[in-house]
Amino acid sequence: MEDRKRRLRAGDAVAWAAACGLITSAAFLGYVATRYGGSWLTALAQVMLVASGLAGAAALWQRTGTQTLVTIVVVACVARAVLVPWPPFQSNDIYRYLWDGRLLAHGIDPYVVVPSSPQLHPLRVGDWLYPHIDWRDVPTLYPPFDLALFTLGAALVNVSHPSVVPLKLILLAGDLATLGLTVLSLRKLGQPMGRLALYAWNPLVIVEFGLNGHEESFAIAFVVATIVAFRAERPFGAGVALAGAILTKLYPAAFVPILFARRAFVLPAFACAAIVVAAYAPFVVWNRDVFGFLHAFAFAYHFNDSLHVILGTIGAAALFACALAIAAFARARGASVVAVLLGLEIAYLVSSSNVYPWYVTIFAALLPLVPNAFAGQLRPLALALVAWTALAPLAYLAPWAMPVGSHLDIAAHALEYAPLVCALAWYALRDWRRIATVLGIAGVCGCATPARLGPDVTRGAAFYAANCAICHTPTATSFIGPDLTHVAARRSRESLRAHIATSVPDGTTFSPTTVAALVAYLNLLNERSHAK
Repeated sequence: MEDRKRRLRAGDAVAWAAACGLITSAAFLGYVATRYGGSWLTALAQVMLVASGLAGAAALWQRTGTQTLVTIVVVACVARAVLVPWPPFQSNDIYRYLWDGRLLAHGIDPYVVVPSSPQLHPLRVGDWLYPHIDWRDVPTLYPPFDLALFTLGAALVNVSHPSVVPLKLILLAGDLATLGLTVLSLRKLGQPMGRLALYAWNPLVIVEFGLNGHEESFAIAFVVATIVAFRAERPFGAGVALAGAILTKLYPAAFVPILFARRAFVLPAFACAAIVVAAYAPFVVWNRDVFGFLHAFAFAYHFNDSLHVILGTIGAAALFACALAIAAFARARGASVVAVLLGLEIAYLVSSSNVYPWYVTIFAALLPLVPNAFAGQLRPLALALVAWTALAPLAYLAPWAMPVGSHLDIAAHALEYAPLVCALAWYALRDWRRIATVLGIAGVCGCATPARLGPDVTRGAAFYAANCAICHTPTATSFIGPDLTHVAARRSRESLRAHIATSVPDGTTFSPTTVAALVAYLNLLNERSHAK
């Protein structure tokens, strides 16, 4: 009895220390990220946030009671609130959200008209928003529900003091909805309320939704709502919720035949499809191309991918198709909805061509809903997924903090996926018949690192980061100077060499070796933006 009391007191001490550390490190991160950018202070703040969030979640996992729930929710809200006023740091997507919402409010189809279009020149003149947009030459890819949120956010912007804060608050509503739905699900299952901390105090969730502001928050809320509706035996509610997820991220459309495979679920499946079609219908009237940039984004662009690097688009699609077949078989044999969705989300991300850090936040929401997440056979996988949420920000390091393809970039990429590889290896060792298959997959994941670059490209990336990024940003998108992302597509190598050698703004001249390295790096940026 005394031992149990001592453990409880120790757990309380860890939880309160983690709560204080979470709020302090979140406030510190917002300040240093805005003032110092990608400095060691920013890295320190993120490490502090990760340590506090995960320590608190571990200490509270088995805790029950109203006090536990109130503590988790209050600390989570404060940690997000201290980040909301600061501008986004690692992603500028929220500026594109507002731009698309503004276009729609003006009656312009964002699936067709790109931000750099000549007809939008009056909107760009003296505009506060346009200079922050990264993807200027492509139409939007966000589904209709996202566009509705973006339009509302654009309508709430104060013209005299423009800010992304109103849209951040709208997107945080999805985050808070996930908290509420998780509480309902935990109560219905009779699980400890302390499980909520794994999502509420997750450092990746706090940063991506509180600081950077991503629409992923609503996608997660709809996925959790789908699970809650299935558990409450409300298939039509599940159909509506899944339609919301599709209208936020699109890829959950692949889950419809899996979750609604039984004959009794045919009508809810049709209801889900009808809602999606109705939402897209007004855009089809404007133009048949209602998916905008989606096709090019899925097939031509890639960022932080793992198995997709080796398998290519067709191979990765085949892998995901196999995962769907396995999920359908498991669902037919009575597997729970949350287990099926967890497996499909893993398969989707490891086979995807683009794995941005905020995509990984879904695991922080799903794991608390799995009854035996950290017990028995699921334990290695659950630990690996939690570790992935902690390590996912490593994807931001290149080219912000290191040249693309450098040794440090390769090490960061390998470290990010290492927990998942280790979990797969553990499962392989449990069954000798699958050792070759699973270790082969693990080896692919371990080798799924950016290709090593030649010396000219590496030298050019390092020189660019040190001397050019202050005006053009590390990814060559416009900040003070012009947008250089696709300059290599518009100019020949000879033209680029001549321009760099004679037209640097401050009159600086570079050696031929440096000029050649910069040209090689700009060509790499263009290639990685358009094709593998």
